[in-house]
Amino acid sequence: MAGIEVARPFAGTLPESCADTWRKAVDHPFVRAVADGSLPAARFHTWIRQDRHFVEALARFVRALTTLAPTDDVAGLESGLAALGPELDLFASYAEHERIRLDVPALTVCHEYVGFLLQRLDDGYPHALTAYYACERSYLDAWTSVRRSGGAAGPYTDWIANWTSEPFAAYVSWLGSRVDEQAFGADERTKRALRDVFRRTVRFEIAFWDACLGEP
Repeated sequence: MAGIEVARPFAGTLPESCADTWRKAVDHPFVRAVADGSLPAARFHTWIRQDRHFVEALARFVRALTTLAPTDDVAGLESGLAALGPELDLFASYAEHERIRLDVPALTVCHEYVGFLLQRLDDGYPHALTAYYACERSYLDAWTSVRRSGGAAGPYTDWIANWTSEPFAAYVSWLGSRVDEQAFGADERTKRALRDVFRRTVRFEIAFWDACLGEP
């Protein structure tokens, strides 16, 4: 009916709630360099090593998140956890092909990002779930921008396919629906807190890209 405004799902409003920060993450110079093929191989190798550390830690985080989740969310989270195994295999096969070592220390920003996620578990399921959604949504949007820029035919085909696939997009959409469920009926103070968690997570994504690109 004309004149009636339908409320948008909460998760869908989160990127625009921190629009400048979100844009810096999904259109980061690292992402643009992957898209146009100008990223030095050494920088990509740094990302490979560090993201492997992150994915291993993310698996621990998701296992813990599952223990906090409502019964209806458990199977979905477990499917996301299962998908991290093939991701780690992708890192290993790439490292073997490129003859690069993966057994290097994690950078400070990687430790800090992981620590932030684990701390959100102490805040409860809605906060930890929102942080997880921010992490996965930012990867989906960033790698989708690479694909749209024509990067899918370059040397990063496997990585683009991994984070722009229909199953991954569907999983991120499902995570958003779970965030919506947690936010439904919540007071404005709680919603502000969840927006803050989303924004802070995205800032860690930016810092992670910065570190892999070699920027301060």
